[in-house]
Amino acid sequence: MRLLRLLLPLAAACCLGGEDLVMDLRDWPVRIGPEAQLFVDGYLIARRSDVDFRVHQPVKHAANPLIVPTPPGESLVLAYGSVLRGAAGRLRMWYTNQTGIAYAESDDGVRWEKPGIGLELDGRKTNLLTRGHRGRSDTLSVFLNPDQRDPLRRFLAYPMEYRFPDKDGVRETRREGIYLRASPDGIHWTERPDPVMYAIWRDEENRPGDNNAGLGDVHHISWDPKLNKFMGHIKVARQGIRMRALVESDDGIYWSKPELILAADAQDRPGDQIYSMVAFPYESMWLAFIGLYHKGTDERMDIQLASSRDGRHWSRPLRSTFLPNGREGSFDWGVMHMAGNAPIRSGGALSIYYDAERPISGCAETEVTGDALDLAASCDFTPSKGRNVRLEFAMRDASLYSFRIE
Repeated sequence: MRLLRLLLPLAAACCLGGEDLVMDLRDWPVRIGPEAQLFVDGYLIARRSDVDFRVHQPVKHAANPLIVPTPPGESLVLAYGSVLRGAAGRLRMWYTNQTGIAYAESDDGVRWEKPGIGLELDGRKTNLLTRGHRGRSDTLSVFLNPDQRDPLRRFLAYPMEYRFPDKDGVRETRREGIYLRASPDGIHWTERPDPVMYAIWRDEENRPGDNNAGLGDVHHISWDPKLNKFMGHIKVARQGIRMRALVESDDGIYWSKPELILAADAQDRPGDQIYSMVAFPYESMWLAFIGLYHKGTDERMDIQLASSRDGRHWSRPLRSTFLPNGREGSFDWGVMHMAGNAPIRSGGALSIYYDAERPISGCAETEVTGDALDLAASCDFTPSKGRNVRLEFAMRDASLYSFRIE
């Protein structure tokens, strides 16, 4: 390993004996080792001329989508999960469906199998590993436990679990929030009885104290081998605007208070919000896939990049789209979500897994006002026949009791 002197456009100020001391760091040496130095920011650049930074977009596989729902027991597939390479080289995927957490395997990363090694439904074994507390489990992170001494805790998973009331108004007794599950093999899971982070964004009764204020549903938790910490990148909201915050933990159970790390700004479109963030150490720095939700414009979400030099302070120097939406009508035309893991090396390329939700053609944002038992909004579901759809209700000084589709 050699020390190289690079011209760095940096300066720092500190205090000495009550006086300000300005230090010129342009000739400060930076240790350069075998890890690749990524040109995603200007950290190592002293000056440049006729050179620009450019995002090189990945090529979408021609076989997309690779995993689709398998009826009759499955009607939803979301890559709100993780893809890891197993000890034998086979790829393993944990994803969420309408019932809970499901599992798939692949030799080449393109053709996936759903082995019947999980729960039994309607008299047959399925690939469903765990049920959600109330409906499906939400965003999920799965990774190898950094502490492999306990053979029953080789894998860790952090799903978001809800406590929606059922049709009779009965609520799930377990609290709503992010739970910790452990497994010896990634198939059989044991859940810690209480959440490690509470979702007080929905119900004040879930609030355990003055921490995790405004915790949202889309999170990413992982072990950071560089920082030797469990790191959680979670959704928070201020005045209804989605942002990203960072929490840290030494044991994966007790977490620090959230620190805001990223929010949309004047360089983004009006109304943009940072909806999701999958962060990971990569070579000499940290990278993250950012889900930029274009709220108020086209209501879609594409993926940008964020970067960090210490894993805690984040910036977005490259504002062009990394993973764009597909053409209108395609499966990834609408809202895009990244799998919760770093890119996987496959030969001389990197494999990056994602999924998407397609907006309903003919269903524009509709405003309804009034005080009545039966208010109507026009929406054409014909183009979405046979597909799963999601509705979003935004309310202001309103009470919503029910809805139906005719």
